[in-house]
Amino acid sequence: MTLSLLDLLKMSARSLYSNPTRSLLTTLGTFIGVASVNATLQVGNISTATIQRQLDRQEAPQIFTALQSDTRFLNPDIQWLKSRLSGIQSMSRQTLFDSGQVNFGDRSTWIWCMAVSLNTLQTSGRKVTKGRFFNSDDFSQFRSVAVIDESLATELFAEENPLNKTILFANSSYRIVGIIEAKPIFTDGEVWHTMLIPLSLYSARQGIEETEMLRLQPQELADIERQETEVTQLLEQRFAPEKAWSGSNVEDIFRQQDAMKITERGLFAVGAIALLISGVGIANITIASTIERTREIGLKRAIGATPREILWQFVLEGTLVSLIGGISAIAVVDVGTRLVAHQFELPYRFEMATAGLTLGMAIAIGVGASYFPARHASRLNPISALRD
Repeated sequence: MTLSLLDLLKMSARSLYSNPTRSLLTTLGTFIGVASVNATLQVGNISTATIQRQLDRQEAPQIFTALQSDTRFLNPDIQWLKSRLSGIQSMSRQTLFDSGQVNFGDRSTWIWCMAVSLNTLQTSGRKVTKGRFFNSDDFSQFRSVAVIDESLATELFAEENPLNKTILFANSSYRIVGIIEAKPIFTDGEVWHTMLIPLSLYSARQGIEETEMLRLQPQELADIERQETEVTQLLEQRFAPEKAWSGSNVEDIFRQQDAMKITERGLFAVGAIALLISGVGIANITIASTIERTREIGLKRAIGATPREILWQFVLEGTLVSLIGGISAIAVVDVGTRLVAHQFELPYRFEMATAGLTLGMAIAIGVGASYFPARHASRLNPISALRD
């Protein structure tokens, strides 16, 4: 007697169908365990996507560093710091020129005006949406030009094209050469009306070569906290400790991320326990099934069934229970997550990797839980089984 895999599957399905209540309860146990694990993984996916959405909506992750007590960075200080830092993708300089009213014709609005270095866009992660950013000629020739963000362009010019228009700020005129994205710097979501001018122009007018603040963009987001500490230590080494200050625009995000990780681990532990309990249920149903069907096993062995075929039949029963419970749980969790995500406007998409991992865990539990009872059944002596 040689049974194909299809024959074994049919026999396993018939056996489960013949005991519907027991099979249903065991499948329900698997369903609960898989649903718990899958829901936990989905929470992790949504948390990661939410944090990434926050990062995409604001300026690029960066470290801000400045000196207290009216001390400013000089060029030798900047070169010294740059030579000792590692893992920095970009470093730009910035001086807050002033805040106040900017005027265009009879229109005016409140802005923040900052004098910035040539590589500011690379550090901030903002993009030019119209026109251009500053070039080397703007810096070397001390041109009175400006770049404004989209929010200021809308406020001051409405539907007009701002490019090459002249605006007045702090008793000086500036020609607009470009428009950049309007993004919040920090996680509070606040967008400031921003106007940028070349740092060289500001330095020439003030007669100084000082910089108020440095912005540093790390190569890897995961290193930003370590690099922030490194920057502070270097500044304390070069200046007085009380003068050094550093911070980042992702500190709130990291705190949220840490809290989410702790929650995810707790939920995953609960889900894993539920899944293990479902494995105990599968083991119980397999043991009960082998006891009830001892004569059937003896008869199959007597007419030629091999121990391997008996083993596979019972293992397949446990696997089918896990498979049905697992697929049902994944489908239900997916539908429920979509409804919650839609209600609260959360980023969510079905992840095949997450579903595959969860289903794989369920199948592994099913196979593992049913294997040893099935192995015992496959080793029954045919004569003794028939007599019993």
